[in-house]
Amino acid sequence: MGPGRRWSLKILIMGLLVAGGMTWAYAQSDPVLYSLRRTPLFDGKFGKLAEAQAAISAALVRCGKPSIVADGTFGNRTAQAVKKLVACPEIRPHIPPDSSAHQGVVTQSLWKALLPNSAVPSVEERSQTLVLTYEATDYDRLEWNFCQNKPLWSPQNPSMPCFTNDPRSYITWGPRGATAGHGREVQWILWRVDQHDASIVNTAFGPDASALRQLIALNDSSARSLLCSVYADEQRRNSWTRAFQKFGTSPLVRSMYDRHYLSRASDGAKMATFYRLYDKLGIRPTEIDYAFFLDRATHSSPPSDLDNAARKIQGWLEERRVTRTPNNVRRAIAAKFPTANQTKDRLGRDVTFFIDAVGEAELTQEERQAWIHRGQLSAANVGLSDEREAPALNPGLSTTGPSFNESLDPAPPCPQSVLNPRKPPSH
Repeated sequence: MGPGRRWSLKILIMGLLVAGGMTWAYAQSDPVLYSLRRTPLFDGKFGKLAEAQAAISAALVRCGKPSIVADGTFGNRTAQAVKKLVACPEIRPHIPPDSSAHQGVVTQSLWKALLPNSAVPSVEERSQTLVLTYEATDYDRLEWNFCQNKPLWSPQNPSMPCFTNDPRSYITWGPRGATAGHGREVQWILWRVDQHDASIVNTAFGPDASALRQLIALNDSSARSLLCSVYADEQRRNSWTRAFQKFGTSPLVRSMYDRHYLSRASDGAKMATFYRLYDKLGIRPTEIDYAFFLDRATHSSPPSDLDNAARKIQGWLEERRVTRTPNNVRRAIAAKFPTANQTKDRLGRDVTFFIDAVGEAELTQEERQAWIHRGQLSAANVGLSDEREAPALNPGLSTTGPSFNESLDPAPPCPQSVLNPRKPPSH
């Protein structure tokens, strides 16, 4: 076959991929980093996407074109900006002619042209992008979990019903949903930051820094009482919300946040369990597996009995007469190990990690509905592939941390309607 025919065939294949609505993860020689399928990706205002957007915006201005906002959301606006940018004389020579950057995708060549001194987003960082897209929050956001019903309870109306669907969390902070209740992730992260640089806590929380440090060591009951007393005081509640907003802008805080979740004291232990499960199954985790483990660890726990889990997975594979490949194992895990309190949501997220291999037409009705409900994302949207092995998992060792056993006596005042939530009457 001559060069002309080979090039025509390549164009034909590319056209078929576009017509079929497929992403560009495997179609190009220029690796995909971020691509838009249907639902915009969200990487947070401090993430790699925001970094790329800032560079895209600056390059567009140099090219005489309108700038864009670096908000960490990769939707149609950013995709269109990339298309315009690759036509600019400054950028065009750096982009291969067959690169999907011409279709609005952030690729490796585009990243290197725009940000030659910044590392290309890692598998870990792009996996976090999928988690952040689903969680729709950021490092500078705090939510109070007391009295979530509407009309909301307030200090001015303490007799109103106060109800929460998450009574053991008290507060939720940041991209991985750190709580100050049963999991105590908030206390762990605060402690880690305070050990490294106490001035960050002092600057963010000001006069409440001492109360925050007190929270770090409290047992669950006293932590609940303290946070309840802050919640019941509207002025103080707003002050704490603003303090966490300021706290989350610190690079050290974000680093300690991520380090905690990848440690054996948190989700790093869950991910290590998945690695051991794959070892029992005799397969090596891939990039997509890494993202799958990370997303699963965010809201659920891996199977505790790995021998039994391996048997269940193998049984599912044999029943469907499919091979023991990573994508089929992920699908088996989704089927055999649902999350009880969020079954549809979890399944919709799980499909994200096998849709590229299975194809939309081959999904079951339940899988398809759940996936559509959760936005129809795929691992290919962030350039992850089963053709490459997962990065090595090195969760940090659990360190000696807070005692979590101190108590407040007497407990801070908090209305009984908040301490003893009840459902509002149905109409």
